[in-house]
Amino acid sequence: MTNKELLEIIKRLGWKNINKDGDMVSILYLQDRVIELLPYIKRAGSDLYFSLGASLGREDFSQASKYIRKERGRHPFSYILHHGKERDVVSLEELTESYVVNEINDVIDWAKAQALQAGIDEYAALPTGSLGIYPLYHLAALAVNKDQATLLNYLNHFKAGDRLDFVPYITQDYIERAYELACK
Repeated sequence: MTNKELLEIIKRLGWKNINKDGDMVSILYLQDRVIELLPYIKRAGSDLYFSLGASLGREDFSQASKYIRKERGRHPFSYILHHGKERDVVSLEELTESYVVNEINDVIDWAKAQALQAGIDEYAALPTGSLGIYPLYHLAALAVNKDQATLLNYLNHFKAGDRLDFVPYITQDYIERAYELACK
């Protein structure tokens, strides 16, 4: 099976395949959540490696992240949870369509069973000195949770010149946009 055939199977199952920054991702919208796959097949000698690379998010959280960072991309996705590491990459002798379908069904079952609000609350509780994407996710979680008090406190600190240990890409504009969302 090739990567192209893998994407065709996923598409037949009702997923939307999108080219995201050169990577093919597959998206499935459920009632209150979004699953994103970064599927691939790789051959190394006689070994075959397969991964779905599943992540789970919520549309409001993704939209908040996009708004805060002023992203204009057509495919916003901010993850809340990644599928378990035990399924990140599987070494197989042969990859069949039935195996792929079973793995995708397992991912959907996993996604439906997750408590996404708990994940958002974890992001909201992060320290301001977090690294990477997490400061953005922290602000998005505060905005989604309508935590106006914390965001206003951050904004006042920024206006007074205190960055609260936020990474350099977090600017006062980010916090203003997060506060604006929290007030809606």
